[in-house]
Amino acid sequence: MNLPPETLLNNRYRIDRMLGQGGMGAVYLALDTALDALVAVKANQNPAPQSSTQFLREARLLASLRHPNLPRVTDYFILNDSQYLVMDYVAGKDLNAILQEEGAQPLERVLAWASELCNALSYLHGQKPPVIHRDIKPANVRLSSEGEVILVDFGIAKVYDPDQQTTTTGAMGYTPGYAPPEQYGGSVRTGPYTDQYSLAALLYHLLSGQKPADSVQRAIGSVRLAPLGQIRPDVPAHVQATIERALSLRPDERFSGVDDFIHALESPALVPAEHSDPTVLPARMPETPPPNAQTAAGWPPEKTTASAAGLTARSAPGSTVEPIQAPAHPTRRGPRKLLVSAIVIMVFLGLASVVLMGGGFLLFQAGQPATRVAVAATTAPDATATGIASTSAAAVKETAYTGSVATAAAATIAAARPAETLTLAASDTPAPASTPTLELSPTVLPTNTSQPTPLPPTFGGGGLLAFSSNRGDGQTFQIWTMRVAQNDQGGMVTSELKQITSGPGDKTQPAWSPDGKHLIYVAPGGPDQLLDLWMINPDGSGEPKDLTNMKGNETEPAWSPDGRWIAFTSDKWTGNVQQIYLVRPDGSDTYRLSYDQREYGSSWKPDNQLTFIMDTGMKIVFIRGQKDPKTGAAPTREYYVTPYRFDTMSFTDNLGDAIEPAWAPDGKSLAYSRVRGNNRNISLALYPFKIPSHDVIKLTDTGKDTSPAWSPDGQWIVFTSTREGNAEVYIMRNTGQSQINISNDSNADKDPAWQPEVP
Repeated sequence: MNLPPETLLNNRYRIDRMLGQGGMGAVYLALDTALDALVAVKANQNPAPQSSTQFLREARLLASLRHPNLPRVTDYFILNDSQYLVMDYVAGKDLNAILQEEGAQPLERVLAWASELCNALSYLHGQKPPVIHRDIKPANVRLSSEGEVILVDFGIAKVYDPDQQTTTTGAMGYTPGYAPPEQYGGSVRTGPYTDQYSLAALLYHLLSGQKPADSVQRAIGSVRLAPLGQIRPDVPAHVQATIERALSLRPDERFSGVDDFIHALESPALVPAEHSDPTVLPARMPETPPPNAQTAAGWPPEKTTASAAGLTARSAPGSTVEPIQAPAHPTRRGPRKLLVSAIVIMVFLGLASVVLMGGGFLLFQAGQPATRVAVAATTAPDATATGIASTSAAAVKETAYTGSVATAAAATIAAARPAETLTLAASDTPAPASTPTLELSPTVLPTNTSQPTPLPPTFGGGGLLAFSSNRGDGQTFQIWTMRVAQNDQGGMVTSELKQITSGPGDKTQPAWSPDGKHLIYVAPGGPDQLLDLWMINPDGSGEPKDLTNMKGNETEPAWSPDGRWIAFTSDKWTGNVQQIYLVRPDGSDTYRLSYDQREYGSSWKPDNQLTFIMDTGMKIVFIRGQKDPKTGAAPTREYYVTPYRFDTMSFTDNLGDAIEPAWAPDGKSLAYSRVRGNNRNISLALYPFKIPSHDVIKLTDTGKDTSPAWSPDGQWIVFTSTREGNAEVYIMRNTGQSQINISNDSNADKDPAWQPEVP
């Protein structure tokens, strides 16, 4: 609830007007009646413990700081479950407003601002332990009436501990364009080097008039950082080189600290050396924070030479230039890397190698072309998968090997992974290792006639299967339902086929409510007949309800496990750029989660975390935070703001281009469609993701398979396939076995969704 003017807080602060509003609350201009001075009052009216803790941490952090370029906190109090933070009011504009009004700024002005901001950051990073701001951008730098810059908004700041393996202080957050890759999640933690990148991005924007390319897009190679000199030729070479080096994607290739950064900015004798700017990251990010973050004080490390840092000192007459260092980057070799090295040596010696993998053998030999090998084991006739088969019993899948030494070594590592992350039914016991078989296509299980079992009342742990089909009139797609079961011979049978929607307009992408009592689908609606989300009863009774009658196309509905939210994709605000929204099941409280990036394809993890695809040229699986774990309260916006990567080891190589993510009911694996050119196949990634060669399992290989959806018991996956010409609904085990066409119609059937069992 917003505070109206003239509201008196704590018998002292009289509200004048709102200055701004964000995810953590609102900031008001107020009069301190005791001191007769204007102050800024920041309010947090979210009672969730996570929000309250974060707000209090910001208050305590700011209260401990004293610097002319940082805001000063003067009071903190709680009224009626709302928290309030009182600080100095900085009259003037933020740099974002100045950029919008004036565009690119003069060099002298930017360098003066840079000097003040570097002083503030040097002060923060010099605290014991260091304080990291992590959200430096034009909107968070205010220009006072005296012309000084003030760094504000410490909402996601954190205290940095170089010896701490995981970050426990500071909220997650980032702003595209200003955030380096480590701020998106992964094995490299944020540190003082993160602020350096953001400051360089701010200076780049101030000088060029445009925000720098996003670090994720740079990391996957979809865009490159436009050289500052091409946009602003009058900027001196040493300033260009300094800013672009601080914008390096790898933390260890930036400056050793902001003191060295500002020294380079202010030293005309420094010119760029001959080197290639590392714009694109390797497939795997460093496993540990850069060595320069490991010192006892945290920052900075010792210095070496300027030429090693990628800048060359050229002395002007009478000038002396202190060398600037690139932080040392010693080689780290763990057991996995030693294993790969050993195999490389063997291959270069011309030795053929045999690697034992559970129930079979993986053969590779130096100089041989790439080979597709299925490491298989014979399955008992009455086998029933109760989990995802491990790599050591890989009769359930076909694995593609590149023939490279590194891939063979990865297979060796995969075989050594502890088996407790996977489960295998007793009847799925692998055959002896001496009888490997080759299997280049999914295997249909033999019929078990020795001990017939009665037809179960439910199959897959759920109820009806909803799908989209044009079988009614051969043209218009409607939502249909049917029941799927397994007969006593092990075959698949369907029954209770029913069309539950009618009328003009294609209806697609059905999604069930978690209680199985409602069904959402996508269909035209409103006067413009763009796509909306509609809700209907599973038996087709009653009138469908339009939930999202808003401008734009709404697609890809996904109902949260707790039933409180429906996530969907819309192009409402951005035209062709898809973004993710949330809406209540009654159609209220719609709001947007995505900003800047193209995001789509929502899927909810069982613990209420939201998974989606961030498309920056590469389609990457990301996860957004969860609801309050202590109170179980309804998700609020702050819980669904900041994403982190599903694969923390690589931006690109492990999962590949991924679309249509679908979580298993136990949250231990993610099925998805992998895109390679025009090919689409269903793959499965284990969670948490640790060993790429082991944790990504290819389930189909026709190049024509999409839209995976799980059975409620997690034992089966239904999907759409065009392998027989037209779209059909298929079913397979969660291991990739027994791929069977269950819709079997001359018309098109697609987008299957399995109903949870109704109590």
